[in-house]
Amino acid sequence: MDFETWNPYYRKICSDLEIKPETDYESSILLNDILQKRNHAAVQKEITEPVWIVGNGPGLEDILRDLSLNGIVFVADSAIGKYMKVKGYPDYVFTDLDGPIKLIRECSENSVSLVVHAHGDNKEMIERHVPLLNVHTGTTQNRPVGVLRNFGGFTDGDRAAFFADFFNAPEIILVGFDFSVPSIKEGSDYHRKMKKLRWAESLLSALAQKRGSQFRSGQIIRI
Repeated sequence: MDFETWNPYYRKICSDLEIKPETDYESSILLNDILQKRNHAAVQKEITEPVWIVGNGPGLEDILRDLSLNGIVFVADSAIGKYMKVKGYPDYVFTDLDGPIKLIRECSENSVSLVVHAHGDNKEMIERHVPLLNVHTGTTQNRPVGVLRNFGGFTDGDRAAFFADFFNAPEIILVGFDFSVPSIKEGSDYHRKMKKLRWAESLLSALAQKRGSQFRSGQIIRI
């Protein structure tokens, strides 16, 4: 999804969740400044295998035990612990750095590709952790700046799906996505989390339609 197509969604999300685009932009500038100082940027090749995207829905470990994930595995950072317990290291982790940092660093040290996202609430986490991570791609939900990209999507899971689509994944399969039961961290706002889940579902439904499929909720969702 190009930025001009994404921007109307972004403006509605900002209005709904009272997000200030200027704070998103400030975090984007910070992430870009850190990444641009490195000697090289990773190049993402076209994806020719099915992509499995793992979210942190209820019963995830049991679901994973019954699945053979043939293809490339993307994991939202909130699901890293459960995924690694059952399957080991994934191929990619999508993170805005609010997941388990120790596991994110472990993945970084073991050749897992990290896609790190900048937004207005994670500037401190970017400053503290990104210099210590091997970052494959930096992303923003605002207008792209420098080496940062915006493929579309808002939460870690749906950003992963838009990333897979952008690089022409032949099939995208969502695992552990529950849009009715939010995974709440201590101190989190339940109602705000529900709004985020509704946006994730809406965006994934739009992506499925764009890819010529029909979005149906369930333990396994193919788009």
